[in-house]
Amino acid sequence: MVMNRSERSKSILHPFVLLFVVLVTWYVRSQVWYGLKSVEIVFALLVMSYVVVLFIAIAFLKRDSHKSVKAVLRTGKNVLFIYGVALSILFQVLFVVFCLATGGTAEVTEWFSLKGYENYAVYSLSLAFTLYLAFAVVGAFVEEVTYRGYVQSRVTKEHGALVGIAFSSVIFTLQHIHVFDARWISQFIESQLLYVFLFGLFTAYFFFRTKLSLKGVIAFHVTMNIFNVALPLKLSYLSPLTFPATNLLSFAVLFLTLKLLIS
Repeated sequence: MVMNRSERSKSILHPFVLLFVVLVTWYVRSQVWYGLKSVEIVFALLVMSYVVVLFIAIAFLKRDSHKSVKAVLRTGKNVLFIYGVALSILFQVLFVVFCLATGGTAEVTEWFSLKGYENYAVYSLSLAFTLYLAFAVVGAFVEEVTYRGYVQSRVTKEHGALVGIAFSSVIFTLQHIHVFDARWISQFIESQLLYVFLFGLFTAYFFFRTKLSLKGVIAFHVTMNIFNVALPLKLSYLSPLTFPATNLLSFAVLFLTLKLLIS
């Protein structure tokens, strides 16, 4: 009984320790980032920081769950990759449709644009965009291994599925908040908080519905990130409330579709 209570406590405490280590990694990364002028080096730094987090997550996974990444990745059928990609495409369609239906507009932009990094020097657009995609793919893979493969699996084992879904979603959201930069926090809360939380909640539910298989959630997350980077589309919203409403409606349909798709 005492050992069981200890394991239950560790299943909550250790993810917070992991979160702290991740946030410290982001802080160190930001201190290096501020002095960079080349966008290629910025993307390389982002990729390397996620590789560091991956090794940290693997260490926690082996220590607490006694599992290897290979063992975790083998769980589930390969058809889940297709489900993940299909759900990601569906989300893109829903988001655009709901945006336009609520009075917003959609503008086609240039291919290979470096969204959010336009102020950096670019020595090779093809190399920069390739590294941008690498960052999107590696980041998605690492986050799913960390927050679903380790955190959600660990918490679900000790506290049940509902707590596992809720807890991993919160930890996933918190790791996106750069707590060492007050200005960034304000901007994140205003423009990204709801989307990131709903994203984490959906992937956690997806992970649960597929019996804790990473295949579907990795495919979904990777494809979503690629769309965010590569899709040449800029959406404008009718009012400040339209963006959160579009997020809520799109994810609501996605939740229902997943429930019907995987019984």
